[in-house]
Formats: sequence, C-alpha cells, structure tokens
Amino acid sequence: MDVKFPTLLCLTLLFSTILNQALSELCNPEDKKVLLQIKKAFNDPYVLSSWNPE
Repeated sequence: MDVKFPTLLCLTLLFSTILNQALSELCNPEDKKVLLQIKKAFNDPYVLSSWNPE
C-alpha cells in the first residue's frame, strides 16, 4: 500500500485539529478564567484569538 505524503499530511492535520478541539474542552474552569484575564491584560492580541470564553 503506497501512502502519499500529501494524504498523510492531511490526515495528520485533521487529527491534530480534532484532538486540539477536544483537549481545549478539558480546561479547568479556573485556569480558563485566569488565562482569559491574561489575554485581556495584553489588550486581546491577535495571536491569542483562539482563547475564547465559550
């Protein structure tokens, strides 16, 4: 079975995206609150745009 690099890369990216989303839901509520306060103290920079209150 010949697995092409682009296919493997796409599957890896898909898996890591799904895993990242699942792990973000496991964040401790107090930790999340503190991290969002830190984000606010830095004037909500673009690089932290994935840190959202939902």
